[in-house]
Amino acid sequence: MIGVPAPSSGAMPSGIIFCPALTDDSPTQSCHFQGMDAWAEAIVNPFGGNTVVCAGIGTRLISIDNFALCAGDSVTFTLNEGALPALVEGVDWAAGASNNDAAISLAIAVAAQAGISDAYVVGAGTDIFIVPELRTCEVGLAESDATCTTLTEDPNGSVFILSNIRLLGIADIITDADGNTRIETGIDDQIDFYPGGNRRLSVASFGVDIPDASAFFIGSSLDYGFKYDSAGTELRFTSTDCDGGGTDCNWLTLQDGTDDPIISGNLTASRGIFPSAASITGAGTDGVSVNFYTASQLRFGSTLTVGWSTLIVTDAMDIGLNRIAASLVGLTNGTNTNAAIVPGKNIAAAPTEPFTCDATHEGAMQYIDDTNDTNFGRVCICANQDGTGYDWRDIGDIVGTACPFF
Repeated sequence: MIGVPAPSSGAMPSGIIFCPALTDDSPTQSCHFQGMDAWAEAIVNPFGGNTVVCAGIGTRLISIDNFALCAGDSVTFTLNEGALPALVEGVDWAAGASNNDAAISLAIAVAAQAGISDAYVVGAGTDIFIVPELRTCEVGLAESDATCTTLTEDPNGSVFILSNIRLLGIADIITDADGNTRIETGIDDQIDFYPGGNRRLSVASFGVDIPDASAFFIGSSLDYGFKYDSAGTELRFTSTDCDGGGTDCNWLTLQDGTDDPIISGNLTASRGIFPSAASITGAGTDGVSVNFYTASQLRFGSTLTVGWSTLIVTDAMDIGLNRIAASLVGLTNGTNTNAAIVPGKNIAAAPTEPFTCDATHEGAMQYIDDTNDTNFGRVCICANQDGTGYDWRDIGDIVGTACPFF
């Protein structure tokens, strides 16, 4: 009822659209679109009625394809998110002796369904045309056997709101049938998202808030994500494959205090560039591995602090602009500024060259020793012999003594 005058008692009619009629040039008033109020003395049903806004329902059609294949088959309706009992052939309708017989029998059963105004067949046809009641907002169809029937569900219309929507107080927008997935606007300047009944995301004037233990995933397969763990006061970056075998882990953890950050597994890069004052710390030589691809540069600035008791480098490491920085004071070990620099070890019965000595590897060093004790252990360096060529030489006598790879 639209445009009716307000009741003299001041009470608004229940369950209608009510817009007060204007009799002069007074300011316009709001129109009310309201569900039915509860009965004032209600005990069993004291809740107010819902307000439902529906778009038009698209064509709903059931076609009989082959009556001979319909024995025991069923068609099920879902109306306004509620499933109705299945209509079973042989119980609620009969396939008969033709497709038209089956269509007419099924149409009679469909028309008797709650929420359906009519269902009919035109002439000797095999199509069942379905007419919903006015208060039915959705009609869903399901079949048990596609060889018996074909279902047609054309798209519904849409609800267009061409001006502002204002939600007052604690207002929820519910997006599923059981009501536990919703968008809530109960806090000023904030929108909360509750998928499955749990708050997972809030958007407010101060920014975006992801609650404790709520994961934020990247990609459709959910392979990578991050979440904050309040118990450990740490931000965790997760992966579903940390070892190449599908093992889940936190591949990066950002914590409060001195353990920030922690990397699980190896850090591998084709080229690593650190700031002018770089610091690497770890629980021990086995705590963290930093790997760089062969022939890559690991470049540090003028100051390099290494917190391990032993720094092991498996390939060439550049410090500063050149192989050796202009000013290298030495690697420190606690208060001992004379800590030893330990090159890679090549110990075997007959050690062989780790790689060919050439311009690319100039300056590389290895400690060489044979386990059969036919030669002394020594440190060898890949050196350019005054322009005559590159060779592995004994570091104690680069010019005169070749490095004995046994």
